[in-house]
Amino acid sequence: MAISGKHCFCLLLVFNAIINTTTALHKRSDDVSPQAVMTLVQQQAAAIQRLEAKLTSAETRLTGVEATNQQQSSTITDLNTKLSDVNSKLSDVNSSSSVGLNNINTRLDTTVFFTAHMSKYPVTIGERSPIRFDAVVTNVGGGYNPTTGVFTAPVSGVYVVYAQLMKHIDVPYIWWVLDKSGTVLCMNRLEKTSTYDTSSCLATTGLHKGEQVFVRRDKGDNTLEGNWYCSFSGFLLSSDP
Repeated sequence: MAISGKHCFCLLLVFNAIINTTTALHKRSDDVSPQAVMTLVQQQAAAIQRLEAKLTSAETRLTGVEATNQQQSSTITDLNTKLSDVNSKLSDVNSSSSVGLNNINTRLDTTVFFTAHMSKYPVTIGERSPIRFDAVVTNVGGGYNPTTGVFTAPVSGVYVVYAQLMKHIDVPYIWWVLDKSGTVLCMNRLEKTSTYDTSSCLATTGLHKGEQVFVRRDKGDNTLEGNWYCSFSGFLLSSDP
């Protein structure tokens, strides 16, 4: 049968007590009575019991400390697992934020809108050539050219374009169109009256990058009132993916 460390320690104490008792008996064999020897042995046994009790108490405390350490180790493992989960979620949030920021930057990069009007009045225009609106109010995206009167799509997408014209007083009618690279998007007419007449055109169209839209006279008179009475605008409704 295996002997525990506690029992070994107790045996050592007993052997030590016996040795001490034997030594004392040898030294005082002449004047030590059997009763004194018995008393000494009992005292040693009591001392051993007290030591055993202390050892048992120490072992109990050690067991408690080990249990506490195990609990703390388990708690630390749980905390590390939770921390790993938090770090993973934080990484996902950072990734989502980065994607969202990139989308915002992409939208900002593809923001396109413009408005321009004529700076003079009256204005003489050519036939079937782009009408120039030389006074630029806004030109975000840089698609409109006030020198030519042509808007060139800087990105592919769906655009909304709008134009308004007013003919000069006492001139015949004017037919005019919104032209997309040779295709008529919208047509309108300034009536032959003795007063001013205004008309407008609005169109929604898909444009590939580089395609152009402009306003041109189709037929009729060639004199417009100009100034703010004649304007050309447009904006990107949605860009292609």
